Amino acid sequence: MHAGAPGAQGGSVKLGAAAQPLDDPQAIRQAGRELLSLALMDARNHLLQRLAQDESPAALRQALRAGAWQEHWIACHVQRGRGEGCDPAGVRLAGIEPALVSWLHAAGEPPRPDCTRHYLAETLEITLDLLAATPDDDTALHLYRLALLHEDRLCEALDERLRTGTPPARAGRPPLLMPAQRWWLGSPRAGGLVPANERWAHEVAVPEFEIDAQPVNWGQFVEFAEDGGYDRAELWSGAGWSWAQAQGRRAPAHV
Repeated sequence: MHAGAPGAQGGSVKLGAAAQPLDDPQAIRQAGRELLSLALMDARNHLLQRLAQDESPAALRQALRAGAWQEHWIACHVQRGRGEGCDPAGVRLAGIEPALVSWLHAAGEPPRPDCTRHYLAETLEITLDLLAATPDDDTALHLYRLALLHEDRLCEALDERLRTGTPPARAGRPPLLMPAQRWWLGSPRAGGLVPANERWAHEVAVPEFEIDAQPVNWGQFVEFAEDGGYDRAELWSGAGWSWAQAQGRRAPAHV
């Protein structure tokens, strides 16, 4: 994977004299055409490996979204070269698969595995052909870099589907005390792909605080719920409390 995603497999590809890392998130964020092309192919291989282990309709629909995103924002969007400046509602060309909308809809006709793989191969080939003729600058490459990030996230979602059982129990660790400090939050204006929620680097004053050394486990969460956690507004943010009350929640979804 290419954006610092959990489960990323290390590796590098020789381009000229230098080894180009495919799992270095900073390098990938600023990748030019050649490295970006290799990374997109690598991401598609990761996606197909996961699809080979799960060909359920839900997994097929999830995998199809990788090709559908590239087609919608790159192959069919006539303003793709404008990057972030393109009109999201701008004119688009027709896609290559008339049945795509039905395939993607949960109530529609489920896609067949062979049709899914064919669509993914066709859309990637079109993306790579267009990328090869794209100027090597941040504006023109923006949507291609986003396509890579989107595909990595889909791989993570498929990984979640493939996990079975429960993780092994871990010994408890004491909370961590973090001293007060000033912290640079966000990414600097250094070019390349910067997601909207990282814009822009700014200094913040962080007061002293204590934080658990590991995620909350289910035993701790049950204790919170049984101790009236869903009835005490002071334990929630304002928005969170309003949401919980409106939803009538007494536990997380699907629990």
